[in-house]
Amino acid sequence: MPRPVSRVSLFAGLMGILSWASAEPLQSIEAIRALDVETAAQQLPVELESQVVWVDPIRNACFLYDGKNGIYVRGKRPYDHHLDLKPGSLVRVTGFADAGNFSSSIVDADFVILGEAPLPEPKAYNSEQLLSPLVDCDWVTLSARIVGMEVVTRDFSNERYIMVEVRRNNYSLNVQLPYTKESEERISEIMFAWVRFNAVAGTVYNDQRQAAGRLLFASSADDFVPAISDELLARAGETRPLADFMIDDTEYLYIVNSSGVVTFVGDQEVFLRDGDSAVRVRVPSSEGIEVGERVYIEGFISPGEVSPGFRARLVLNLEKNLSPEPIPFDGSGELSTRYNFELVEVEGTLVDLVKVIEESENEIGQNVLICRTGDRLFETRVPLDVDLPKKIEPGARLRIVGICHLIRNEHVPLKVELEGFWLQVRGAEGIEIIATAPWWTVAKVLWIAGGVFVIAISFFVWVILLRRTVGQQTKVIADQVEQETILNERQRMARELHDNLDQGLTGAAVHLQAGRKFLDTSNLMHLEAVESAIQMAGETNPDLKDRLQEHMGSLREDTGKTLTSLQSVQAMLRHCGEESRTSILELRGGLLERMDLPSALRESLQLLADECGAECRIDILGNPRRLKQRAERHLLMIAREAVTNAVRHAAPGTLTVELEYRDNSLRLLIRDDGRGFEKKSLSKSGHFGIRGMEERVNRLDGSISIESRPEAGTTISVEIDNLSQWELIHHE
Repeated sequence: MPRPVSRVSLFAGLMGILSWASAEPLQSIEAIRALDVETAAQQLPVELESQVVWVDPIRNACFLYDGKNGIYVRGKRPYDHHLDLKPGSLVRVTGFADAGNFSSSIVDADFVILGEAPLPEPKAYNSEQLLSPLVDCDWVTLSARIVGMEVVTRDFSNERYIMVEVRRNNYSLNVQLPYTKESEERISEIMFAWVRFNAVAGTVYNDQRQAAGRLLFASSADDFVPAISDELLARAGETRPLADFMIDDTEYLYIVNSSGVVTFVGDQEVFLRDGDSAVRVRVPSSEGIEVGERVYIEGFISPGEVSPGFRARLVLNLEKNLSPEPIPFDGSGELSTRYNFELVEVEGTLVDLVKVIEESENEIGQNVLICRTGDRLFETRVPLDVDLPKKIEPGARLRIVGICHLIRNEHVPLKVELEGFWLQVRGAEGIEIIATAPWWTVAKVLWIAGGVFVIAISFFVWVILLRRTVGQQTKVIADQVEQETILNERQRMARELHDNLDQGLTGAAVHLQAGRKFLDTSNLMHLEAVESAIQMAGETNPDLKDRLQEHMGSLREDTGKTLTSLQSVQAMLRHCGEESRTSILELRGGLLERMDLPSALRESLQLLADECGAECRIDILGNPRRLKQRAERHLLMIAREAVTNAVRHAAPGTLTVELEYRDNSLRLLIRDDGRGFEKKSLSKSGHFGIRGMEERVNRLDGSISIESRPEAGTTISVEIDNLSQWELIHHE
């Protein structure tokens, strides 16, 4: 039965409606854009006059611009497709303000066309504003290069539009145009041209109303006007050899052409050689292009990580049957950018073979041969549909012919420093076995040893039958002794590391901290003494004063450098200490070899809790049962990592660990009452850390959840749903 409405609430609602109806309409774009989200969501009335700069012909929507501010306007539904809105229309709009998904907008609008006027002068759109949230719904002008086009159809509405990709300062932007056949043909004609155009700067946003990208809206392909000066236009179409790409006098705002011999044909890419230079060329289609052809390419140059690339709009055959030979390449020596994208020949030893299966229909799987030349490892990538030599196996000596891709060290930004390479092989002819793997491999030796062992066992079978019981008991005792010896040795090594290395590192860190404090105090005393001397010198001895001031500056600079170096040493000692403690815990990880998981949790976690004096409570619920050692080790390491994080970072008073065995599932809960943290500051770096726990949970086909708040502690819960796959003995 519905709850009755009181007279008070009815009166309050009626007064709210009357207040809204009597509100003065908002009369400017600036006033609407200034509304906060809560106020804009109240849908205040709007009545204003402005000019249309872009029209959505499907939704009866548009962007308005008053010379300073822009806003998105959506008409009433159903849409009135007879309304003749177009860029330049002067309109009177009545409707309601809305919070929008990123900035305020106008909805349920009625339009009255007042006339036509030239479009307003757009704002210059520079590189610093590419992703600025302040540039939203603005009428802007910019220049860029057209590099791609796609006609998009929305499934739910059959709406079609053209998405044009433009590139400016190596940053890609998308420009949306209403679809017309004329616009599609026009964009195809000016593909790769450097153009200037006017557009509305829209914003790509997420569900938190945060800017995530930029989408521009233009009205027609006719808005794209060539933007190259007469001087550059006169140079357009000049021929450049591959060796001249991206040298100091290269102007890549215009189209150039070049030529070279094809050394490799891939999917929408070819590799060319011209003398001592090579280049990778992106092409619209590689169909009809063959290795050994000399081809003419026309397009524009683009910088690359190691050497320049080329994006071609036209590829023409000039000469055939040139048979490019590979260049011998010593991959073990110093690498040179001269070999990037070059067809090379490398000799190496196969270390391993990995098959990478495609992750989607558009990706092609490949075999990855991990090879070694000298002391350097490199990859050879071969498509899965290429048949590898039948006798290829680790240890074989290979001669590989393929395209060399050099790998740049990303941590050295000032210059191109090379740290490795990989090869792209075009077919089975690119891999030749020059020496098969040695016959005496470890696997074959083990097979022979196993065969000899079986013969010996057969020969002495009657002895084994007679002494089977004694032999079994002896084996059990020997295994126990061996396990005990291993565990004792682990414990001894852990104790020695703790007593010597860990404590030594801690002592060194303490002394270093004291040294830093002494140096800082001493520096202050010396600086005060020098300042006093400067004051005493005064104006009577300006030379002495200048020398003292210079000495003071040098003293501050030298002390700063020394303190910085000491701080780095402290950080290194702290890192070494953490690594040593991790090693100690790993050595003590043999607990599962002599006890079950609940006992191992009690023994190992108590040691960690003792480090900070926290009370550690471990509860075992349900019917405990043994799991496979791999599963128990993952669970132990997850609990240990969680407790370690709490001990070292949260200063808890109490640690609670619950291990609950259910019928076919398991729950591991670790809770502390420490400092806690904000989820957004959660760090997944470190030796193991949160990422390590997540990876271990994934290997167990489980799930993990982390709940934490500042000063409210942290709770980590691990759920393993299908426990039967990890049990040593399945229970009916």
